[in-house]
Amino acid sequence: MRIVQTFWTAGQDPLKHAFGWLHPEYNLMSWALSCLSLREHYDEVALYTDSEGKRILIDKLRFPLWPRRG
Repeated sequence: MRIVQTFWTAGQDPLKHAFGWLHPEYNLMSWALSCLSLREHYDEVALYTDSEGKRILIDKLRFPLWPRRG
C-alpha cells in the first residue's frame, strides 16, 4: 500500500513560517515524526509538495520517502 502525504507551502519558507504551529520548528518536527511513524508500518510513503517543500523536506532534511527522485 502506498501512503501519500501532501505539503504545500504557498511560497512560504517552512523555516520561518509556522503554518499554524507555535514555532516553525514544531511544524517540521511533526512532519518528521509523521514520516518516520508511517515508514515503520509502510514501505511506500510518497510526498506530493511544491518546490519549497521539496527543498526543505527532501533536499535539506532528507526525509526517507519513496520513491526517491533526483
